[in-house]
Amino acid sequence: MADQTGRRRLMPSLALALLLFAPVAAHAAEKGPSLDQTLEEVGIEPVSPPRKAPAFALSTLDGEATSLEDFKGRMVLLHFWATWAPPASYEMADLGKLQRALDVKDFAVLAVATDVRGKPAVEEFVREYAPTVPVLLDPEGETLLRYGIIVVPTSILIDGKGRVIGRAVGARSWDSKSVINALKKLVKAPARYGIIASGPASPSSERGR
Repeated sequence: MADQTGRRRLMPSLALALLLFAPVAAHAAEKGPSLDQTLEEVGIEPVSPPRKAPAFALSTLDGEATSLEDFKGRMVLLHFWATWAPPASYEMADLGKLQRALDVKDFAVLAVATDVRGKPAVEEFVREYAPTVPVLLDPEGETLLRYGIIVVPTSILIDGKGRVIGRAVGARSWDSKSVINALKKLVKAPARYGIIASGPASPSSERGR
């Protein structure tokens, strides 16, 4: 009899606990993968906590000055590469496809060429393999050093707040469906992932295209 009485007293408490826990569980399921999980799923190493991206000012192939500040409010994929690196021919083409798949108002690809031979070598290569990819010149390697790049290619993902949130060392298939879908999630619902919503692009943010 005592056991039955104890069970009857326990049942309302269990029911209340379930009612309180159910919304929390539903919210967690609705929230979906975190920023780190989303990046890891496509082979991008999360940088947690995010850190401020080093500033830079580099020239395009047309000689126009371009800085990270020009892209404030947009997610940026800063891709360090060199014409002599074997993956460059296909990876640069993939980056062009990635940019076309994402709205330029939300997302920008910037390919930083680290060739010591400078503009002539880069210009010839880009004309053949990646005519649509915005290219910046870093022949002295100053920006390369600021970002701590040891291996090329290496890509840095920067959010709209100007913070480094991800890093990918080595070549990637940037035009793969999984990568495109993951990046679309980040730019379409930035608040969910703790990254700033994109704002309107300033006139200078179209430089390098």
